[in-house]
Amino acid sequence: MENKNELQRPGPSIGLEVAAILGLVFHVLMLLSSWRLLPETIPVHFDFWGRADRFGDRSELFLLLALNIISFGALTWLSRHPEKLNLAVKIDPENRGPQFYLASLFARVLKVEVVWLFALVSYQVIAT
Repeated sequence: MENKNELQRPGPSIGLEVAAILGLVFHVLMLLSSWRLLPETIPVHFDFWGRADRFGDRSELFLLLALNIISFGALTWLSRHPEKLNLAVKIDPENRGPQFYLASLFARVLKVEVVWLFALVSYQVIAT
């Protein structure tokens, strides 16, 4: 990218970043605060109706946290490098700024959704 200022538009970006970070912090704090209260064996997979159909060690919750952190990092990188996305339109000097802004915004929205989804799945497992 020649001009990084093209991505520095005001908008929901800061709010989305804060929401994603809060989701990650919630996930970490929830896991750490409930760790001593969890039994050694917890439900780790659920069927279509929400019934536990596989049980595993409570340490498997750290796998969800690790996937959450990896997803957070990957989507943060992608939101800062939208030129790496396969966009549906041909990028030229006229539409470069708006298209990269929209791609960056898309990555940030997706990051918030993914982070909170992992956090809420962990919450549901802990609450069961």
